[in-house]
Amino acid sequence: MSLPPTTRQAAIEHIRLELGAAIVCLVDSSTAMLLEVSPKDRRGASADLDVIAVGCTDVVRSQQNLVAAMAGTAVVEDIMVAVGDEFHVFHPLRDDSGHFVWAVVDSDRHNLALTRRLMQRLSESLLAPRPSMVAS
Repeated sequence: MSLPPTTRQAAIEHIRLELGAAIVCLVDSSTAMLLEVSPKDRRGASADLDVIAVGCTDVVRSQQNLVAAMAGTAVVEDIMVAVGDEFHVFHPLRDDSGHFVWAVVDSDRHNLALTRRLMQRLSESLLAPRPSMVAS
């Protein structure tokens, strides 16, 4: 088992490598802005990730509003969407940041349930305390 990543960017790339994902992004659901993008995006240069992040945010917000209306105190743990030969997995972080991780994996090569569990475990590295970069 490798050591946990020490930066958000390293954590995102670690998640991408472990999942075998085409792309992994950290998105702020309050602003729909990309906070981090895996450096080795295999989706191609034609994808406008800023526009996609807005659409992903709409999906996450819609599901959170729907669950709140139906169940009151329940929390959305994950959202999975099958698109062609891809699974899009959305995982809201378990803190009050309003951030979520969005990953795209090949549906022919991945088991959705195992991908979901791995995503939950790996995204915890984004919540881990980071060493201070400021000298005392």
